[in-house]
Amino acid sequence: MKNDLEIPASRLCRKIELDSLDDIEKVKTTAFIGQERGLDGLEFFVDMVGFDTNKYNVFVTGHELKRNDDLLVEWLCEKTSRKTLIPDDQLLSSGFDPDDAKGTYAFRMPAGAGARFVQDFESMIDNAILESQKAASSNEQMEILKEKIYDVLAEHTKFMERLGVTIPKETYSALANSVLQSGQMNLNYIPIDALEEPVAPEGDDIDQKGQTEYEEQLKRYKKQQIEFIANSNKIQLDTGYAEEMKRFNKRLYDLMDPSAILKETTKEQIQKLLERDYIRTTVALSDYGLASFFDKIMTNLPKDISQIIGEMQVQNQGMMGGIMGMPGGENGLKTRDKYQLNLLVDNSELTAVPVIHALEHGYDHLIGTARGAEVTQGGQIFRKDAKFTDLVAGDLIKANGGYLVIDAYELLLKGTFNKFMEAVEDSEAVIESSGSLASILRSQLKSAPIDAHTSVIMVGDESLYYALNRFFPNFRNLFKAKAQFTSGVDTKDGRHLDEFAALIVDSFATYNGVEPHMDAVECILEEGLRESGEQRRIITDPDFYEDLVMRSLREASLDGAKKVSSVHVKQAMAKKRYRRGAIEERVGELIEDGTIKVDIDGRLVGQVNALSIYLGEFGKPSKLTVRKCTGKGTIRNIEEKANLSGNHHLKSVEIMESIIKGELDDAEVGFPITASVAFEQSYGGVDGDSATLAQVVGLVSALSGIGVKQNYAITGSANQYGDAQAIGGTNMKIEGFYKTCKAMSDGFEKKPEDGFYAVIIPKSNTSDLMLRDELVSSVQEGVFKVYEVMNYKEACELLLGKEWDDILCAMKENIYKTRDFVREFSDSMTSQPKKTSAITTFSSDLETLLDNPGELGKIATD
Repeated sequence: MKNDLEIPASRLCRKIELDSLDDIEKVKTTAFIGQERGLDGLEFFVDMVGFDTNKYNVFVTGHELKRNDDLLVEWLCEKTSRKTLIPDDQLLSSGFDPDDAKGTYAFRMPAGAGARFVQDFESMIDNAILESQKAASSNEQMEILKEKIYDVLAEHTKFMERLGVTIPKETYSALANSVLQSGQMNLNYIPIDALEEPVAPEGDDIDQKGQTEYEEQLKRYKKQQIEFIANSNKIQLDTGYAEEMKRFNKRLYDLMDPSAILKETTKEQIQKLLERDYIRTTVALSDYGLASFFDKIMTNLPKDISQIIGEMQVQNQGMMGGIMGMPGGENGLKTRDKYQLNLLVDNSELTAVPVIHALEHGYDHLIGTARGAEVTQGGQIFRKDAKFTDLVAGDLIKANGGYLVIDAYELLLKGTFNKFMEAVEDSEAVIESSGSLASILRSQLKSAPIDAHTSVIMVGDESLYYALNRFFPNFRNLFKAKAQFTSGVDTKDGRHLDEFAALIVDSFATYNGVEPHMDAVECILEEGLRESGEQRRIITDPDFYEDLVMRSLREASLDGAKKVSSVHVKQAMAKKRYRRGAIEERVGELIEDGTIKVDIDGRLVGQVNALSIYLGEFGKPSKLTVRKCTGKGTIRNIEEKANLSGNHHLKSVEIMESIIKGELDDAEVGFPITASVAFEQSYGGVDGDSATLAQVVGLVSALSGIGVKQNYAITGSANQYGDAQAIGGTNMKIEGFYKTCKAMSDGFEKKPEDGFYAVIIPKSNTSDLMLRDELVSSVQEGVFKVYEVMNYKEACELLLGKEWDDILCAMKENIYKTRDFVREFSDSMTSQPKKTSAITTFSSDLETLLDNPGELGKIATD
């Protein structure tokens, strides 16, 4: 019956036939065979980045990132290898903000210049300190200062003359020396001898004229003394005098300030650094942020040098204290530390733009963090505050000007998605402590915003892509490009098969193993088809082929063969299944010894062999039972009552009910029956709709009273009209039932009533079949069969062994009997007087009785 539904052995597995290996070896392979759509998305992204780095990122679906030798990363490196405009090195310095001791300043240097600049800058600071020490005490510097004091005195003299006070120029030298010796000067006190008292002539040859001149000079000198003292008292009462004295003393103070003395020295050292060829010829100071940086140095270094020198002395004393067992000099150079630089990103070794594959997705690794801040000295542990030189850049910053490949799922799992997206949107990132224990123990530290003009390649699946679009409104604006890859590609009419064959041949050559026969390459390709789950599609993962090549080489080596053949490939796959098959083997044993009940012969009403996938690894039959009793026309899902039914299974039960009630939608018939459905010995939950056809067959069997052939198993979904729909795992399910039948029949020595075992699948799944050679051989021998059905009626005819019209007639006949019994019972209940009996415990209302079919059965028995 229904022989036209039987699938011939030739359609149970697609066989690959190549022309010759010589032709295959000439075929050029690419990184992503058959992935034109995905590659086009990536190339579009790379091209658009060339227009605007900040506006284009790409989300890649259908590609699983690997930690090592990832194809996507390799392709990106090759694609961008010609982009030789290397991004700048990035540096961090102190912010020199007195209100923010931990503030920082970020600037850039041309690629490769950063390390040299750090070294030269350190030398410049050291030289500035050394030269300043020398200059501050040199005679030349003293003369320069004296001249500047003269200038200040000259201006002050003009003011005093307006008040009627004259300060002779002859006194400037004495006043300047006073300032240089004491560091200050107060014109309220001027030594009398500073007015240069005249000297009396000496010797025997003094004439009258000389004596007269001396006496006149002496009179003028005394008069000047009297006038100066009188005027000094007078001018202090002048209202402008006090302000002038403040200005005057301020100017003298500024002249004597060490920073003023050292400013010229600092300026000279900076100028020498800027004259270096690698800076002078390549750096525009304003563009790289260096102009502002050197302004900060000019402003702060001259003021800090004296402090630095003092701290150096303290540190030396502290080191001596450390020798005596005390922790000395830990913060001894605190001021000097402000003039260190932190080379966050060093691109000196790059030959093209950076391409970084993020392997860790925590904040520390993606954005950055501060290094540990514990030090051990004298056998004791001391904790110090983190400094800006302890900050370390993460992958997003290191990839500035280039590309960062990142896993979307890992980003979400690590809880860094929001921070990461903010940095991508702003094209800059702030390095800070991440909230770890280390960051709690040490004081918080943040960097200035660091450039992160990084183009991001985020990898995930389709569902995640749409979820991110939904929950992060700006996600689509940031990830304007999308690259869709697939796990399998179409091989209709032989497309791409030669490329995958060349990939396999290249893989054999890579491991310097024995050469493959053509049938070995063909066999590996067939495994690729099977792995994809379709005859016309082949899996694209190169690792799958590489792994199978290595396994086959091992088998050939153990066999001592000079070439790898298809036998070795099949042995490799068989051993792989064996090594992973402990659970499958144990489930098979439980079925064989009857612990898990499965029947493979005879007929049973309402019992069907449904096919299930265990742990996603293998298929086995599961007994599905349907039982009916008189009721009010409902279908009870026992799995749902036990909280073991998933949403898809719930849907399949509803569809089953819809199919049967639609078939029996006849006012004369009605549906005065309740049925219950269950997967027997199912304790871990049930989900999926692939048992819909099995449930329909079980219900039809229970309603009609016709037994189901137990030498059959069935899998398949269905819609409300009963059309069979495709399901997943077809090959594993068929092979699972095949193994069960083989084991329970002693290798097919015991034959069922029909003389064979069979599996029924939806017709739409026929193109998925890639069954093992052993099973195909059994089909050819007639001990095993595979059927394809278009709808539930064809499935019922195969499993119940009758034409559908006969089955439908049997269902209606049984329903008529149940309906008539219910009516008779209802009539008898209304006609009898109320009396004390078991019946009086129930309502005579038919609906109430139908709600309690078990009690109704007891009444009928009584």
